[in-house]
Amino acid sequence: MTQQLQETIDAAWENRANLSPYDTSTEVIEAVEHVITELNNGSS
Repeated sequence: MTQQLQETIDAAWENRANLSPYDTSTEVIEAVEHVITELNNGSS
């Protein structure tokens, strides 16, 4: 996982009480989707 992805996901986790499906940033959604895809592919 790249440093930027990790920082984005860590920041989202720290702010998880304020996250919702209606106002989550595109950056967070893309970071999480990327990591899930990599895990599903056996990478990372």
